[in-house]
Amino acid sequence: MRAFQALVLACLLMPPLPAFSQTPAPELTAEERSLCHPDAIRFCFFKIGRAEALRQCLRDHRAALSAPCQGLLATRGN
Repeated sequence: MRAFQALVLACLLMPPLPAFSQTPAPELTAEERSLCHPDAIRFCFFKIGRAEALRQCLRDHRAALSAPCQGLLATRGN
């Protein structure tokens, strides 16, 4: 189970691929990533590893996200 969690975290920490994003997303700190990690696992598990798809999924579930994750999305202009 620990290996699975490490794999999921590694996927979340991957930077967006420039070929797939029109405008590069601002880099997130590890602390900022941790704010949305539980929500990403809960709502967007199958989007992990695809940065723009993950961001869109989080935006789609905005109303159900935790307050810290909602705050991060708001400050990042998502």
